[in-house]
Amino acid sequence: MKKIFVSTLVAGLFFIACDNKNSQAANNPSATTNSNANNNRTGDCYVWLYDGDNFTDDNVQISGPGEFANLKTVPNTDKDWDDEADAMKVDPATTVTIWEDQNFQGRSATFNAGQELPDLEFEPRSMKIKCD
Repeated sequence: MKKIFVSTLVAGLFFIACDNKNSQAANNPSATTNSNANNNRTGDCYVWLYDGDNFTDDNVQISGPGEFANLKTVPNTDKDWDDEADAMKVDPATTVTIWEDQNFQGRSATFNAGQELPDLEFEPRSMKIKCD
């Protein structure tokens, strides 16, 4: 009789502990476990654009791979980024090429994985993101 009681008690405590952990996670998203907690990526690779020099002002993370013939409507933002980006950070798993004009025209520049550019030579109007 004691064994059944102890087994039932242990099983009940285990159930309560698991149920409490799940309800805490549901009520507090920061309590959930994420195996990618140190990974800031939202896609396979990404580029950060900044509207101000030295990584200031408005910014947006654009996930790749992708081709953007113009930057008027980029994902994750309502802002028109055409001829606006003054600075850029390139993810360690990314290569990006930017063009001075829309539709991949005009002067271009290619930046490799991990580069941080606090003052771009020109504000891009089109871009291709390649995941390395």
